[in-house]
Amino acid sequence: MKYSPMILHPRVSSLGLECTIMDGQGQLLCLRGASVLRGNNLVLENIDFDVNYGELVILTGPNGGGKSTLLQTLAGLLPLSTGELFHEEKLVRDSNGRHAMSGGIIGWCPQTGGSTSCSTVEEHLRTILSLYERSFSKDAETEILAEWGLDHRRHDRIANLSGGLRRRLEVASAIAVGESSTKKIPILLDEPSVGLDEKGRNTLISSIQRLTKSGHTVIISTHDPLIQSIQEEAETTMHNEVIIQRTMLSKEGKLPIKSSNITRKESMLKWNFRLDLREMATPSARWIPGILAFGILLGSGLMDADISNLGLAALALAPAMISALVRPAVIDRLNLREMGGIWRVAKQGSLGFEVTIASMSIVPVLLGLIGLLILLPTPNTIQGYILFLIIPAMMKDVSAISGLIHHRFGSGEKPGLMVLLMIPFAWVLLTLCSAVEATTLEAMREAWTGVIIAFATNIGLFLLAWALHE
Repeated sequence: MKYSPMILHPRVSSLGLECTIMDGQGQLLCLRGASVLRGNNLVLENIDFDVNYGELVILTGPNGGGKSTLLQTLAGLLPLSTGELFHEEKLVRDSNGRHAMSGGIIGWCPQTGGSTSCSTVEEHLRTILSLYERSFSKDAETEILAEWGLDHRRHDRIANLSGGLRRRLEVASAIAVGESSTKKIPILLDEPSVGLDEKGRNTLISSIQRLTKSGHTVIISTHDPLIQSIQEEAETTMHNEVIIQRTMLSKEGKLPIKSSNITRKESMLKWNFRLDLREMATPSARWIPGILAFGILLGSGLMDADISNLGLAALALAPAMISALVRPAVIDRLNLREMGGIWRVAKQGSLGFEVTIASMSIVPVLLGLIGLLILLPTPNTIQGYILFLIIPAMMKDVSAISGLIHHRFGSGEKPGLMVLLMIPFAWVLLTLCSAVEATTLEAMREAWTGVIIAFATNIGLFLLAWALHE
């Protein structure tokens, strides 16, 4: 192995903040003046890093040296303190907060996972490919599952796989993105051989060689000597403690490697709904608090007390609001084994919209409608009936926006900020209760005013949650 160590000193590229052109093509991936903080630690400092077509790049070095950070930065997963990230000359994100609303095609395998327990093996593989509008032919799908020793488990849930088979699936899914692509793409693998047996590691090596021979670029973070031995000659550079070994292998090859077709891009709403039907996690989590709230109201005797229409409206809508604020199951599915990173690489800046829509639930709407019909007098006008439908329907928006807040500030990220952003939903509830009372009094102007104010509050909370995170 040719070793020519070179320290990448912090510098400003003479080419400015744009990707260079090589052999008539732009860089596949490039960082310009990029710095990345992990907590208070500056892990990458003002690094310029170009990734060309047909390269094999292996990252080695001590634990905590920045290998995973560099890979995650190239995948667009980490915010930049300085600099910019480009994918095929398209800006992905920069230190000024600009973030593309969709990512380029990248095969991404995180270090600690990249799967969802309630999915089946073949379902997970299809989901990963459909994020980039691709699907294997039936024979190609069977071929890759058989190659990785997973064909006999294709209909099993991932939760029922051993740790080794689960890791095989996660690595195979990232590689499948490259093998199904009709264009040359980067495949980023973070410690892919960890957890694989000898057969799995040999399959991984042959897959890497097949990808690079077809013109794809493979970037691997590893401590495994067997994976490092793939490179016979390499140009070696360093950044801090990360050793970067690069070999130019091929720029030409037959694509796609395996027979594939164009398919409809996967949406998080469809993916989450499919898993909800299987597990009933979110529906049950939303029904139970609402039903318990109704039970408490019945047991306390408040429903039989002499209460104003405003109080009855609060009793009718409170269970719906409680249900709408429940943490949706999609958040846990994204957090489990870094499945959220897979989605984020594909969706980039639009991931928040996807989570918002996927968090939307009809259960709070039904709870609110049931409460209004049971506790409040029946409206006397068509406009009153319309309002009795619109008011509980707004709980659907509350469930969506609270889902975004859980996603961006929950899971230990910024719990205090999450609580502060949830408090204004009390104002939304009060405003909707006032609208219900006005409807029963046939004061339609006041009722519509309350609905508009509640809707505007929801929109304001959505924009605030979005802006505070960015």
